[in-house]
Amino acid sequence: MVKTFQNPQLFPELTVVEHMRIACHLHIKRELGINRLRTLIGGMPVGLDRLLEQKIDQVLALCRLSSQRNEQAAALSYGGEKMLGVAMGMLCEPELLLLDEPASGLGHDEIANLDAVLRDLKSHGVTLCIIDHKVGFLGRLADRSIALHHGAVIASGKTSDVLADESVVAAYLGKKHA
Repeated sequence: MVKTFQNPQLFPELTVVEHMRIACHLHIKRELGINRLRTLIGGMPVGLDRLLEQKIDQVLALCRLSSQRNEQAAALSYGGEKMLGVAMGMLCEPELLLLDEPASGLGHDEIANLDAVLRDLKSHGVTLCIIDHKVGFLGRLADRSIALHHGAVIASGKTSDVLADESVVAAYLGKKHA
């Protein structure tokens, strides 16, 4: 499982591809069981860099960041920063990607882009667990949903059923639910 954060912590002076390389190197090193510090200092095993660059190119294309490959993180929009966080997580080829409010603070176009990328990830076999307040966004992506109100489950099941539940609608609108 890989978790992406609401506000990924990025190095403003590094480019998109440099962030991807760091994430890729750390993941590969962990997978290979190589001491992280020794490997960071000594470099990667011969021939692995080429494979990593190919993987980075694939993930950047999947997350629609190829054109921003050489931009500094500071130049990215808020949605671009969030997408870079998703891309860095996708380097690990997770079965489950946990997204904490990925649509928070995004404009309409950025939400549409995120929606399309997440649909592509689902079609590549990645299970998404999305925590968000944007009901419409969740309704377009989620097969199953759990609705919470003050930490208590008020409905769960097929997303269309959960969104049709009167207690969910009342809680969303700020009214008391039964």
